[in-house]
Amino acid sequence: MKASSSIGEQIKNVLAASLERDGSTIKPDQHLRDDLGLDSLRTFELLYDLEKAFDLEIPNDDLPGLQTLADVIAYVEARVPAAARAEVPSSAPQIKGHRSTAQNKKRAASPKTTAKTKKL
Repeated sequence: MKASSSIGEQIKNVLAASLERDGSTIKPDQHLRDDLGLDSLRTFELLYDLEKAFDLEIPNDDLPGLQTLADVIAYVEARVPAAARAEVPSSAPQIKGHRSTAQNKKRAASPKTTAKTKKL
């Protein structure tokens, strides 16, 4: 599986943004959990971002088969119509609306968030 496909590059960019890492250090044969350190929550966040980016649904039953970046790329490429593949730019930016874990932690600690939560 080559990560140099436009879909592969976009997936790698989303993963790099999620991990706050340089995308050039991420290789297709790397295991999501063991090599890249994704825990179950971050894996679900990644898959959610991919569902949004490629307008597809990844059923929970398919998750055990998605162990490496190459598995994820092959899975998405098999489900994205050929016409849509041509539209995905190879240097796709980070998905809009995606917040890194650090941003989520900062937001959770925000006094505004705490004040809103107390009112509810």
